[in-house]
Amino acid sequence: MTCGNRAGNGIFVEKNRPPLTNAPMSAAVDAETIEELKAVMGDEGFSKLIALFRQEAPRAIEAIRKAHREGNDDALHRTAHRFKGASGTMGARVLSGLCRELELLANNGELEKCEDTIRHIESEYVKVKAWFYELLRTA
Repeated sequence: MTCGNRAGNGIFVEKNRPPLTNAPMSAAVDAETIEELKAVMGDEGFSKLIALFRQEAPRAIEAIRKAHREGNDDALHRTAHRFKGASGTMGARVLSGLCRELELLANNGELEKCEDTIRHIESEYVKVKAWFYELLRTA
């Protein structure tokens, strides 16, 4: 596995189906997951969940950076695993997949291969954050 391989990370929206939310269609977040979360949590609970994710994600990314800088593959693996789960829960499938890639690299002790994936995680999070901002702005 190489950090730069992004094959298979496509757009996760069914063809011939209208958008489920008012947010722009994007590969950053799966709209169906968002609708399911909103149905379970209600609008207020869902808004709080987005706020929590947007608050915690930068901390997770910083913890990933710190663990990588310090060469701590165990901390990097744990942090990538937690952020993978949080991202997946929020419908950020590409971000979650990148975290999975990082988790595997850390688990295999391949820290020298992680920098590219970490940069991709950071840039994908920017897209996810913007997607949620637009979703809340248009709600």
